[in-house]
Amino acid sequence: FTNELDNNETWTTDRDIDGSIHVKPGKTLTIDGATIYMARNARILVDRNAILELKNGAKLTNGCTGVTWSGIEVAGNLAFGQSDKPSKGWLKISGNSIIENARIGVADYTPTYGNEGGGYMEINGATFLNCYRGIALNNYPVFQNRCQFNNITFTTDNNYYVPEHVNEPRFFTSWNEKGFKITNSTFQDLRSSVHMDKRFTGVHTGNSGYTVQSCDFTKLRRGVNAINELDLPDRTVYVRNCDFDTLKEGVNIVKLSGGIYDNNFTFHNTVTTSPGINNSLWQKEWGVMLDHWRGMLVQDNEMTGK
Repeated sequence: FTNELDNNETWTTDRDIDGSIHVKPGKTLTIDGATIYMARNARILVDRNAILELKNGAKLTNGCTGVTWSGIEVAGNLAFGQSDKPSKGWLKISGNSIIENARIGVADYTPTYGNEGGGYMEINGATFLNCYRGIALNNYPVFQNRCQFNNITFTTDNNYYVPEHVNEPRFFTSWNEKGFKITNSTFQDLRSSVHMDKRFTGVHTGNSGYTVQSCDFTKLRRGVNAINELDLPDRTVYVRNCDFDTLKEGVNIVKLSGGIYDNNFTFHNTVTTSPGINNSLWQKEWGVMLDHWRGMLVQDNEMTGK
């Protein structure tokens, strides 16, 4: 690491960072309203028993045009629950702070500790802009994930850097974790002239259990795509009070129990002449698909359009 934080620091003015940042155990880095320009492929490691806080419109972005930086890694620990804060890294984001042009905006794991999941996050009021992946959770199967994901905007526009030939871009991913909630958040792909098969997926998960509530999904390939390929019995998924507008697939559930209810699905397929929609980019769509599901309550969903 080029920048090793040996003391608690608060950054309130803009700065360019040459290399990566390591917030060491026992230390806190607060970025208060400042814009931090990160070098190509640089990362921020929030070590175990360390804290990174972004507040008051702080912004982390790339320092070089046309390339991405790696993102924030919040160290996890499989051996302890998230109530044991010193055993893992801690990330706080609030005040409409922004993470932009990162490969993975925030991860609850780091290769430094064998990609063990469970890094703790409190995100309440944030934007992830033009990140190939906004938030990624990985492998925290024993304990409940108590992270808070509220009032987040995941968006991409015509300034998105990552080429289309890479794997399907996804705003939020989880593998083998359970217990977290995503609430009052927006997932939207605002790029023009991009075919629906090349667009972002909102929430994509494997072997995970969670709740998505009061969220908006707009112009995506998929809204919520939840697959339990390991057939784990304690994984449940709930999707409640969400709006899905112009997606190829709204909610796709495989080998899971839970509920899908009180949602709105709006369709615009190729035979529809809807204002502002280039119909050559959109194909026939579906709202809910269940495959090998185990006790999934589906009720009180409204579907409009064709």
